[in-house]
Parts: sequence; C-alpha cells; structure tokens
Amino acid sequence: MPLSADALVCADDRVAAAMAFVVHNLGVRRSRADVARAAHLDPAYFSKRFLRATGYTFSEWNSRIRVEYAKTILETTRLQIMEVASRVGYEDLTTFERNFRRYEGRSPREHRQSAARHKMPKRGHSTPSKS
Repeated sequence: MPLSADALVCADDRVAAAMAFVVHNLGVRRSRADVARAAHLDPAYFSKRFLRATGYTFSEWNSRIRVEYAKTILETTRLQIMEVASRVGYEDLTTFERNFRRYEGRSPREHRQSAARHKMPKRGHSTPSKS
C-alpha cells in the first residue's frame, strides 16, 4: 500500500521534525539513531513515538518515503536506475530494487515504462498547445 498524501503530516512536532529531517537529507542514508537525535529524542523512545504517531515503524516509513520519491524521479527524468537509487539514499541497487518491488509490486524499470506509456497521447488526439 503506498503512502497517502499526508505521509509527511504529523501532529507530533518531534516526529514531524524527524520526518522533515529525512526528507531534507534524502540522498544520505541516516540511521534511526541519527534521526532520533535530530528530533531531540532517545532512539528507543523515538521508535515507539514514531509508530504511535504515524502507524508505521520508522524503518518501514523511511523505506516507503524513499520509494515514493524514487517514483517521482523515475517518472520525470531519464536518470539511470542506480542514480535514482543513490538520490534517495540507497548505496546498493539490489536493496533499492527489492524495496521498490516490495512496495510497488514491480521493478523501478517496469514502473518507469508504465509511467511513460500512460503519459503518451493517444493516436488521433492532439495535446492542447500552449500559447
């Protein structure tokens, strides 16, 4: 199940700060302890508080948010898959592809191909021109 549009909205200010920290440092893989410290929380307490506030473990949310951002990059650029993985904080292509498939049910390449097919105008239909 993909994250909803409110995946970055949280009533808990400390958890929201942690989420913002992750998103602003997306290309850098940070440990749970690093993120907890950025939110001024003890790592063990942070995990419990994050789960209570979001319904996700931090690890699951972190993986899902990276996949969501990767989808956007795949849909809007021609970057190689490894570069996309790197931009969302994965050092290992295999781990990126495994997580992507876990949450999206298809590979990053399949996602890009599907997105490209859906953006193509149908034959006989012109797209509106910009004046």
